Amino acid sequence: ENLTFEIKREVWDFVVKNCVFVVCKTPMAKSITRRTLIGYRMGKVNTKYFEDLINQLKQEKRWKNGEILNLLKKMILIFV
Repeated sequence: ENLTFEIKREVWDFVVKNCVFVVCKTPMAKSITRRTLIGYRMGKVNTKYFEDLINQLKQEKRWKNGEILNLLKKMILIFV
């Protein structure tokens, strides 16, 4: 079936807004991710920058009991 460009864009925007969650190690990665997913258009992109992410994760006690790992298995996350 032939979908118009506008319909394809609406579907893409819906998926990016509701199904894609990105954890970024740097503010630049957050900006690049946004531009990659929706370009220069206005829209919702679920990105979160965490300062010192790696050390925070290493110190997180919930990793030891598998709580966070089980949560991550239920989600699709892209680490940038």
